[in-house]
Amino acid sequence: MTQQVAPASLADILRTRPAITLEELAFKTLALPNEPHLSEAIIKRQLPDGGWSEHVAVPLPNAYSTGLALLSLAHSRKAKPTSVENGFRWLSKTVGVESHWLWKWKFRFFDTKVRFDPTKSGWPWIPGTLSWVAPTAISLLAHEAWGRTSPRTANAREMLLDRCCKGGGWNAGNAESLGVALTPHPDFTAMAVMALHHERLSHAAVLASSLDYLWRCLSTATSVYSLSLGVIALRAYADPRAGRLNQRLAGAVVKVLPNLATRELALAKIAIGSDGFGANKP
Repeated sequence: MTQQVAPASLADILRTRPAITLEELAFKTLALPNEPHLSEAIIKRQLPDGGWSEHVAVPLPNAYSTGLALLSLAHSRKAKPTSVENGFRWLSKTVGVESHWLWKWKFRFFDTKVRFDPTKSGWPWIPGTLSWVAPTAISLLAHEAWGRTSPRTANAREMLLDRCCKGGGWNAGNAESLGVALTPHPDFTAMAVMALHHERLSHAAVLASSLDYLWRCLSTATSVYSLSLGVIALRAYADPRAGRLNQRLAGAVVKVLPNLATRELALAKIAIGSDGFGANKP
């Protein structure tokens, strides 16, 4: 029988863990939504241009950190409207370079080894690069959490659908490279299916196959990070397999709890103790 893990116990341990990176701080804020000092710390780390960087020592804003900061602030009643507006303004002007006409021309006529539709773009990790799955998915979730409408979001969802791997699931960026179909990865798949939740009726087959992939991949996994994201993603679709995966997650947490890193501990608390990123909205 799987040993149970009390969400309150995870919360108590998490409170004592440092959050050095923006990712650690954001997930800790999501896991402990009633502790305003965490969201205040996120606001203090916002850069003058409105974006967020992963580490204070490297003040280079990126879309993943910015989207994650905004997502975590959506669950805090201490979020400052100016800070939120500046963050979304930074996201709105940060686009994948494939959306530029010169890159579209390049991918259409010359660089045909990488197969994706350059008319469909999301968010890059940093300005001046191509769109990737993780920053696009997290930015979409941030828009949804705040109820923000943007002409960018529909195209970004199309970009994710265009880059789905054959048979379901997502890799970090493309579904195919140099004529070779790339293997999906559970972490990126979980992020993508969460971001595409509103497409569950219009693209039911793609999302069903991706959820099946998540289950197959994670039913034997031991990674707390991957299992946590998988539980949250399956639960977003009311998938009954989320409960069985949650049991596996609880067992994995018990085995490594004393040495569990802040990011993993926070995600486990979210997965085990709530309905995911959508819980506790203001």
